[in-house]
Amino acid sequence: MSGGRSCFENLVDRMSKEKRKKILVVTHIRQLWSHNQSGSTYAINSLVDVLCEEYQVDVYCTKYVRHKPSGALNVFCGQSMVAYLFEIFHRVFYKKIFNINFSRSVLLNPDEALAEKEKKALYHFLDNKDYDLVIVEYLYNHHLLSVLRNLDVPVSLDAHDIMHLRSLAFKSIDLVEKHEMTKSVELECFSCYDTVFVIQEKENDYLKSLGLGNTLLVKRPAPQGKEVRGVDRMPGDKIKALFVGSSSAHNIDALRWFILDVWNNDLAESMELYVVGSVCSQIDFPLPDQVFPVGPLAHLEEIYLKADVALNPIRVGSGLKIKNVEALGYGLPVITSPLGADGMSDCIGSSVFVCEEGRDYIELFHFFFSNQGELVRASQAALEDSGRYFSKDSCFDLLKQAIAEILY
Repeated sequence: MSGGRSCFENLVDRMSKEKRKKILVVTHIRQLWSHNQSGSTYAINSLVDVLCEEYQVDVYCTKYVRHKPSGALNVFCGQSMVAYLFEIFHRVFYKKIFNINFSRSVLLNPDEALAEKEKKALYHFLDNKDYDLVIVEYLYNHHLLSVLRNLDVPVSLDAHDIMHLRSLAFKSIDLVEKHEMTKSVELECFSCYDTVFVIQEKENDYLKSLGLGNTLLVKRPAPQGKEVRGVDRMPGDKIKALFVGSSSAHNIDALRWFILDVWNNDLAESMELYVVGSVCSQIDFPLPDQVFPVGPLAHLEEIYLKADVALNPIRVGSGLKIKNVEALGYGLPVITSPLGADGMSDCIGSSVFVCEEGRDYIELFHFFFSNQGELVRASQAALEDSGRYFSKDSCFDLLKQAIAEILY
């Protein structure tokens, strides 16, 4: 027989799929498959993609999901479209009238009504459903754990950030988060899970030093298979630097600090800075002539391939800076702060360049402007480092082994 697949082959495929172990991923992030991706959506999607290679994966979002993925992945919503529209109206109204931003976290902003509503919706969704493993995305959804435990299967937490460390970092530069996470509360929450996925080595070691024995290092991969750009630069061409960020407080702070405290006329002679993402909507300070706010883009690849370096002068936060990892995958050297380099120690001096103070950024940009061969070398190193330290295999091998031990 030639041509199409036989009925027997289709039956074997269907039976094989039905026998696969089932994993449920629980999240509150509704933009997972929208065009405008952030570091958090990329981190979750990369995890879901690798799980789908071997397991049947369902995604449950506590919010209404407008953009669902094509393909075999099942996505379920705990919120109706009507409730979603009412929520958006509610948030916009309170922002306009009272200048109040709502926390997405029941854990950090206790709201019994919201908690009960989300728990009830999840309870009804799980009725007559069986899973072999549940992965909760972010501690923001910790209030759902009591419902998930009814399944009597292992429940893992994909932590992404160590929130009490982020709160401490905010305090160090006199920024106060509206809802602060404490060390004792976060560690108590972590201890409730069978496994806690931690996104970078330094934080994994930190949690282990505190006696937490259920952590697992699960980094996130860089885009692979890209080509070196920038080899056609002419002498005297300004360096095209790229700042990518959402409207989160740490991105706003980083951009404001760099523009107001670091930028000067000498720097403007050697570089142009392109600002991409929703952070542009939060710019409330004047921008110099050589700084260009681009705004959100549906696809970042084109602007990554036109840039020479990625800039991330972040001063607060935690976790692995996904934008830095992504930049390496496109062959962009990363100029960042000591905090921004956390989780990337193997790349420092090769493709990641750490600046302690404002003058360090200025000197480094001048160096690359005057030594264009070094810029090309650093671009090649970025691709090599992304393949060596942030490939899919190097990031997810421990996870695959751990899940196999749990499920089989």
